[in-house]
Amino acid sequence: MKSSRVERLELISSRIRSSSLVLDIGSKDNKLKQFIPKNVTYYSIDKKPIKKNTIRGDAENLPFKTGIFDYVVVSEVLEHLSNPGLCLKEVRRVMKNNASVLITVPNANNFYFFIMAIFRKLIGDPDHVSLHTPKTIVTLLKRYDFKINELFTVYFKKPKINNNSYILECIFPMLCQNIFVRCKQS
Repeated sequence: MKSSRVERLELISSRIRSSSLVLDIGSKDNKLKQFIPKNVTYYSIDKKPIKKNTIRGDAENLPFKTGIFDYVVVSEVLEHLSNPGLCLKEVRRVMKNNASVLITVPNANNFYFFIMAIFRKLIGDPDHVSLHTPKTIVTLLKRYDFKINELFTVYFKKPKINNNSYILECIFPMLCQNIFVRCKQS
């Protein structure tokens, strides 16, 4: 069975076209590079990189020229930032005019959080300083002049039922584990 991270990276990479310039924000280990087309030029940046070819830097102050990237990936990052708007401003700055931003964040409405809350268990990651629902991520992106092209919730490591349907996606789509967004500048 694939890990949830592998499933997430496959989803992201399926949106990236060949011969493009990609910035992966918050990638300590460049794992996305294994999934994207070979002729893509790939840059990654992280505050605490573990790979030598990852640039040490800050999502809120990107060390790149304006308007150079075709895709900016912000996967499982926004929830770690005290002010995710600063990151989104920088993302807009480094994007080409018709570029896409590919974002994933944990869904604050996720089924696991719901069940744990019923049993009054501590939920969430202590490094997550902001929580997002589909509605709040839409509001945040619109505030920074992004136009949403695609938004859906997704449950990685899906529990399967007959004929490969997925319980949470079919019955309770808004309770899925993650939110995926593809957007462009307005």
